[in-house]
Order: sequence, then structure tokens, then C-alpha cells
Amino acid sequence: MNFTAFRISLRNVLRQKRRSLLLGIAIAFGAMILVVANSFSRGISDVLFNQIVVYVSGHISLNFSERGNYFRQVFHDRERIVKAIDTTFPEVESQSENIGIFGRAIGNGKADNVIIVGMDLNAEVSDKELQDAERNFKMIEGKFEDLLKKSVENPVILAKEKAEYLNVKMGDKLRVRFTNVIGQEQAARLTVVGIFKPSNIFMATPVFVELKYLKPLLGYAEYDIAPVYINIEDPRRNAARLADSLHANMRPATAAIHAQEPASQEQVSLAGFKDDSASLARINALLSPAAGKENGPIDNESVIASRPLARKLELHPGDTLTFRFYSKHDSGFVVKKTPITHIADFPGEPSALALVNPTDFYRIYYHHWPEDDTLPNAAMETSDAAFAAVLAPQWELMDRARSTSDMQDLFREMGKLKTRAVIVDVRSMYETASAVLKLESALNIITVIAVIVLFAIILIGVVNTLRMSIKERTREIGTMRAIGMHKGSVLSLFILESVILAFFASIAGAILAFACMWLLSQPTIDAGENPMGMLLVEGHLQFSPSGLAIGIFVALICAITALSALFPSLRAANMQPTRALHHVE
Repeated sequence: MNFTAFRISLRNVLRQKRRSLLLGIAIAFGAMILVVANSFSRGISDVLFNQIVVYVSGHISLNFSERGNYFRQVFHDRERIVKAIDTTFPEVESQSENIGIFGRAIGNGKADNVIIVGMDLNAEVSDKELQDAERNFKMIEGKFEDLLKKSVENPVILAKEKAEYLNVKMGDKLRVRFTNVIGQEQAARLTVVGIFKPSNIFMATPVFVELKYLKPLLGYAEYDIAPVYINIEDPRRNAARLADSLHANMRPATAAIHAQEPASQEQVSLAGFKDDSASLARINALLSPAAGKENGPIDNESVIASRPLARKLELHPGDTLTFRFYSKHDSGFVVKKTPITHIADFPGEPSALALVNPTDFYRIYYHHWPEDDTLPNAAMETSDAAFAAVLAPQWELMDRARSTSDMQDLFREMGKLKTRAVIVDVRSMYETASAVLKLESALNIITVIAVIVLFAIILIGVVNTLRMSIKERTREIGTMRAIGMHKGSVLSLFILESVILAFFASIAGAILAFACMWLLSQPTIDAGENPMGMLLVEGHLQFSPSGLAIGIFVALICAITALSALFPSLRAANMQPTRALHHVE
């Protein structure tokens, strides 16, 4: 195929003006619909990921629940979590603690249920996230930055509808009652410093408080951290992989408190043990016979000293073990006591070890987190796997869920898990925001259906047009064959005509698509409380055209057109010159 063939094909397309125009309009219209549908689907997808998934679950989330209680979302070693996140994510778009708690708010003569949500205004955010915040919080009165006011008692901003229902105005006090993170009933007064118009219905219920003011109200200490939401670049590609990496970095060791007996200054290590029925049965089998508690079995209230430790400190069942250790939280030594209920021979003969029931152990371990907090094999001087399996971990790390059903199973397992340890769970958006992702998939399916319909239209149009064109140009084909043009050249000529027409029609369709998207995005849509309003950006439809996608669509339309033209073109190429020259229309 050479430039001459291209010129002949282009001349033939331009010569058949009416037929080319009609078929070109059909292809252009189909291409326009395809580009608009794809751009709309991508626009909704961008809104879902950048405005909903980010706020609902983050791209990756690190979640905690103490003692299996979902409402006690706290981890008592902030430094450790920050280090794990920094190790996993060299660069993140943003990360923030996610604190939200249900409560009852009383305004001026009115009361309503609210969700108290923490906002970290001191966190580093990207320009895009700043723009999203300004779009979500369209302030009617006050300023968003007023949440940082130190001269005001617990500043809060809330939606216009919520303020009207509670009958509160700027400067009014909002009295709230809630259960804090340590399980205590708490009351507080919040001062209204801002009223905003919510961008969607999800923003209408919560009241927003600066994180540094909210955490003390909810019972968080300075060393505590709430569940963390992490937003990353290219989340669709990286979210699951980085969540797996974070999960690996959060794998716990055996928890321990390495301490000293103050009087003798003897070194002693304390570890917890699991107190589920299977673990207790295993402990009694491993440590039998254990002296103490009137020779009764070890239970979930027991504290067992190893026989070497008992000999060193002259301990007997009923005695009290006093120990001190260096605490990260208290910035100094902490002195604690625990009664000894049993003396036993441990597997591997660890020299100075005491096993403490998990209730007492975790109470000391979490609230006075020891500087030296793990039990390495060297300290145990044992390689007994059965014994190591019953020792308490630093925390309980749940397995990574791989689907929505796995996540549901995980929640059921967490509900059944009887543990005094903090439960740690790492999730990506592919598990937590599955409904959002399903909506995106549905939109993509609709786009695929539109592609199939479009290609069917192109196929029928090209085939019919070429059949008519070949019939009208039979004598011309005979002439070309008579002067020596090969079958392959005739075939290429007709296919090239179709591709040229499809190419320019597709380009025209793409240009029309941009004009159509601009027109559709101009009207302001007042969705009110309709949930579909969350798919709008400042009341406008969102389109996100992709140059790569448009290029693929143009190439695909040209390829389908060429394929559609193949069979009529083969018919033209296989004509006998003599019969074609004698053809009478």
C-alpha cells in the first residue's frame, strides 16, 4: 500500500459525498456516545475514589479494637504505629487518625443523635485535598479554621440542617453525651463556631471537632492512637500490595515485661498466657504437676512462677511478686505487684520467667508499655513450640481479607474472639469500600454494552454501504482489474476507504463529545438529600476524558470498520474483469 492508493481512496470517499456523509455521521455519533459514556464513567469513578472512598475508609486503613470491643478503637503505643507506617510507606499523599463516635446532642430545646468526628487541621495535606475540603465544607457562617480557636471551649462546626434542627446558632453551646474509648459515660460542652452547607447527605449528620481537642474528651492519652486512614498514589495499583506490606510489618512478637525484683535486684521476665479453653488445657498438660492453689488446675486468674525463679526469690504459692520496669509511657520506672498462685517447671527450664493471666498482664502491659516489651527465644531458653504457642502476643493480628465475603467472615471471627489483647486489622479499599467498587464495575459494564451496540451499528452500516458502493462501482472495478490491478490492491483500496472514513468520523465524534460534555457539565443540579448527589462535584456532572482511552476508541473503531469492510471488499476483489466490464446498472 502506497501514497497513491491513499490518494485514490481519499478521492473515492470525497466523491461519494452523500453516502460518506451519512455513514460518517453514524460513526461520529457512535464515537461521541462512546467517549461521553467512558468519560462519565471515569468521572464518577474519580468522585467515588477521591471523595467517598477516601473519607469512608481511606485507601488503606489500620484498625484497632481493645478487648474485642469495636467501640474501643485505640492502640496504646502511637510511636510503634507511626514507625510501622513510615517503614511501609516512604511517601503517602496523606494519613490521619479516624475518630468518630456516636453521641446524643442537646441544643436549645431540641435533642438529636450525632456522630462526633475528629478533624486534624494540623496534618499535612495536598492542594487537591485542601480543595476537596473547601468543596465539602461550604461555610455559611464562621470559618473552617475556627476549629483551632484556643479561646473557645471545644469549638465545633456542623451542617446547616443539623443546626436548625437543634436550634443552635453561632456561639451557642451544644451539650453532648457519649461513651468514651475506655467505656465511661462522658458529657461535654461544644461551642458552635461554624455552620456549613453539606456537599452530600453524609456530611449532614456529623459534627466536627479538631482532633487535638476531641481525643482528650474521648479518653485518649498522648501515647494512644486511633485507627489510621492512609491515602496513597495510584491506589488501584498499589493499595492491596502496600496493605500486605503493612500487615507484615505489624506481625506481633511474644509480649513480655522485663523487670527487676527491687529487693534482691534479680532479673525477672513476665509473660502473659492465652486463657481460652484449648490454651488452658494445653498449659495444664505442659506444666503439670504445678504446685499451688491447693494443687488445683491453672485457670484464667493464675500467675505461675518458674521453679528457678521461685528458688531465687524464695517465692511460694500465695506470696506476692514485686517487680519494677522502665515504662515508655511514664518516662521512668513503674513498680507493680502480682500474687503468685502456682509454681511449675516450664519446658526448656527458663531461668526467671513468670506467666501472668492475660487480664492482669495486658492491664499492666498496655497502660505502662515497657521499654523492653518482647520475649525472644534467648530469654526463654526453650524451643518448645507447644509452650510458645500458648504465650500471649503483643496484640492479635487478624488475617488479611481478600474479598467482601472474607471481610464479613473476619468481622464474625473478631466478634467470637475472646481475647484481652488489642485486635489489629489491616484493610485496603478493595475490602472496606466494596460497594463503591461494585458501582464502578456496574458503570464499566454499561460502557461495555454501549461499545457492543456501537460496534453493531458500525458493522451493519459499513457492510450495507460498501455493498451498495461496490454494486454501483462494478464497471470501475472491472476497469482497474483490466489494466492490471491485482486482487490484493483492489481489496486494500476498499478497506482503506472505509478506514479513512472511520478515522475522520471518529475524530469528529471525539470533538463533538468534548462539546457535549462541556454543555452537560454547565447546569447546576440541586440534588437536595438525594444520595445520588454525592456523585456530583459542586452540583455539576463530572467528566474525566482520557486521551489514551480516546486513542484506543479511535483505533478500535477503525479496526472494526476494516473488519466489517473485509467481506464486501473480498467480493469486489474476486470479480472477473470481463463480467464487471459488461455489468449494466
